[in-house]
Amino acid sequence: MGGDKLGATGEFPDGKVDPTDEGELRFMVSATDDGLVRLEFGKPVAWLGLRPQDAAGLASALMHHARLAARVTGEPIVLGPYRG
Repeated sequence: MGGDKLGATGEFPDGKVDPTDEGELRFMVSATDDGLVRLEFGKPVAWLGLRPQDAAGLASALMHHARLAARVTGEPIVLGPYRG
């Protein structure tokens, strides 16, 4: 992460999306030593909006850290259909 502070940056790179938009958020995805995937936001977060490429990057980061965590737990990772 290189010394960048987590949380609000005070920037609105896409403009203010709606009245609840609190601006850009710097967050981190990691795998813990006990086999969890952790998303750390640095502040309370009600919602997160991502451009398509950023959403794909988050999905990739989540899978990367899921694989690292699975090495610790020994659990297989099984992808199924999205049910959102």
